[in-house]
Amino acid sequence: MNITKEDGSLFEIFSIDIADIMNIGANYDFTLRFVYADNKQQTLYLNTNSTAGLETFTVNQKNLKAFLIGTREVGQNVQIDNIRLTGSVAAVPEPATWAMMLLGFFGLGSTIRARRSVLARA
Repeated sequence: MNITKEDGSLFEIFSIDIADIMNIGANYDFTLRFVYADNKQQTLYLNTNSTAGLETFTVNQKNLKAFLIGTREVGQNVQIDNIRLTGSVAAVPEPATWAMMLLGFFGLGSTIRARRSVLARA
């Protein structure tokens, strides 16, 4: 399985829950491959243990272009649940920040205008 964002932007993945397909606690080997913004790749080889139910694997990877999940042997199927990820979001200034910036521009403009009128009178 290959996970990417539709718009091609970067994202972060925190954790993923994985179990064998029948949820009985079979030992399955699987891989997690991370493709980063600079096209470098990292592969983790993990194993579900013999405990029935989903296991949470914490990965904490950032600046990802793609995330791939696969089993290492044909016929081993895993179930995946609770993939916790987030998209990278650009910072947006708060309204108070915009107000302070506009007030600063107004003050700067007023100072320049006052200096021009003083120089014109001299």
